[in-house]
Amino acid sequence: MKCSRIISAFLILVLCFSTCWIPSKQVSARRRAPKLNVTKLKLVKTDDYKIRVYNLSKKEKAYFSTSNSDVVAITKVAKNTKKAYISANGVGSATIKVKIKNRRKVTIKRLKVRVNVTPTAISLKFAETPDTLNVGDVYKLVTIVKPSISDEVPLYGSSDSDIATINSKGVITCLNAGEVTIMATLLHAKKIIRFNLEVRSQED
Repeated sequence: MKCSRIISAFLILVLCFSTCWIPSKQVSARRRAPKLNVTKLKLVKTDDYKIRVYNLSKKEKAYFSTSNSDVVAITKVAKNTKKAYISANGVGSATIKVKIKNRRKVTIKRLKVRVNVTPTAISLKFAETPDTLNVGDVYKLVTIVKPSISDEVPLYGSSDSDIATINSKGVITCLNAGEVTIMATLLHAKKIIRFNLEVRSQED
């Protein structure tokens, strides 16, 4: 009888201890693997671009190479090897290869960026332009560049953003009544085209 009481007391003690004590969980944060800011890239001849390597530890270094320096050349690599600067030298396709190596210079990961380079645009025109729009209207402007294989995107602008704005995709948003000039610029060829737009109030 006395023995059973002792066992019962022991079991109750163990039960209380097990419910009150919660073991600390060791959370092992899994390190993210190195990756690039892009895997595919479209450039126009003479463009420059910066490739970034993310999640690179202090014990690792990135080594950059190009499959065709006549198309895309590596012009500079940062000391910490987390950045590489490339330049589009010619029309065509090339691959930037990146090897991630540890301190023993053993390759632990391979990354790459496929780059397509098109010629610079030499001319552009608007497919159609509206003479008037109303306050609140949204209009998508279409521009045609030549040669057609060029991926160069014109830089759009408005002479008065209080009247109408235009974003990088050529979308015009009419805000207030008035007259405004909408422009499109080819930076490489330094060519500008424009048209005048009258924004009318809803009451007109």
